[in-house]
Amino acid sequence: MGEPKRGAHILAVLKHSGIDIDHSPIDVDPKDQLKFTPSDYDAIVIRKSYSTIGDRLAAQIRDAVKQGTGLLMTGGWSTYTGRNIDGIFAGGYKGTPIEDALPVSLLNTDDRVNETLYFTINDRKSYRNIFGDDMPDYDKAACGCNETMPKKESTIVLSGTQAQYKYGKVIFSATYPVLVTGVYGKGKTAAYTSDLSPHWAGNIVDWQRDKMDRTALAPGLELGNLYIRFCTRLIMSLGSQN
Repeated sequence: MGEPKRGAHILAVLKHSGIDIDHSPIDVDPKDQLKFTPSDYDAIVIRKSYSTIGDRLAAQIRDAVKQGTGLLMTGGWSTYTGRNIDGIFAGGYKGTPIEDALPVSLLNTDDRVNETLYFTINDRKSYRNIFGDDMPDYDKAACGCNETMPKKESTIVLSGTQAQYKYGKVIFSATYPVLVTGVYGKGKTAAYTSDLSPHWAGNIVDWQRDKMDRTALAPGLELGNLYIRFCTRLIMSLGSQN
């Protein structure tokens, strides 16, 4: 049956949760993206490189967020600054209109942290506001994130501490912001610097209360119900109706 395609997890979650979505595949020509009107949407989720968006659409997204559209960027090798390939960054968002709207500033260098990260809640009130009082503490580990710098007046909701197994024990070192929220104009914004789909997602896709707390969303795609709730409520929190 094979592995689900990258991005299949979050798309399946949103459809399952009854959220009306329009999905732009990663291989769409930027000129065709101009048919997309950002201000028509409650929230926009960015999961692909800047080269697939282009300057014109990026400026439209920034302006739509300023007027009240929500914005979320998730992490990966091709978002934020991203992987350095012979001097060209695969994400490419540094110095763009999208960076203007995000609650974090981006690095000028390859920003990937390809290490195991153990997450902790930094701001419990914000965590509850986003995910609800019935959401347990986030106790999962991820396989990496993009390093960013939270902007002034943004909120670090979740952090990830780098962990390496050395000399027969786990050694904790640097800590990175993983979920940062903010406001740009009238729009709510969030930077989730790990990923919501493998491989950086780690075992968040299996986040559940017990072994039976899972839902099959598609052939070969069975996900933990707490993961489904986490993704849905994060995106819903950015909409203009919340």
